[in-house]
Amino acid sequence: MAIRKEATVQHGFTQDEITEAVKATLESLWGFQEKAPGVLESDIGMTLWSFGTLFTVDLTEAGVIKVASETKMPTALVDFGTNQGNINKFLNALKETLAASGLAESKPEAFSSLAAAEGAEVRDASSRKEGFSVILLVAIIAAVLVVIAIACIVIYLAAAIFLGSI
Repeated sequence: MAIRKEATVQHGFTQDEITEAVKATLESLWGFQEKAPGVLESDIGMTLWSFGTLFTVDLTEAGVIKVASETKMPTALVDFGTNQGNINKFLNALKETLAASGLAESKPEAFSSLAAAEGAEVRDASSRKEGFSVILLVAIIAAVLVVIAIACIVIYLAAAIFLGSI
């Protein structure tokens, strides 16, 4: 039930080139563990806006990088853009890593397809729609306000009875 965002990016590098670049990028950002051949996972710790995030990069399909960012808190209603930010941060850092390694100059056509990924379509892969989450959040806030209003009325009536003004 956690909130999850995914993106798929095409590239023109060899599997070895892109794997090394992705590993270097993840290591510099958050560290990583290899969960399976071609599947790398980073455990992003808590922030002011999140209880933590699980970031996954899947390189099992040739010419494609699949990235996913998912909140660790299964009851999260909104992610405050954390997942989108993680994906953007990773893709920008990967472009910088490839440029610094010299692969961008040696394979400009492969790099241009990845450079176009800045506007990569990131889709919401959450099990529930974000609109529903917002409605639920508003309903919870409204319920809390009603409870507070009732508590204030009860306190007012109790004070009035105690002081004998009713």
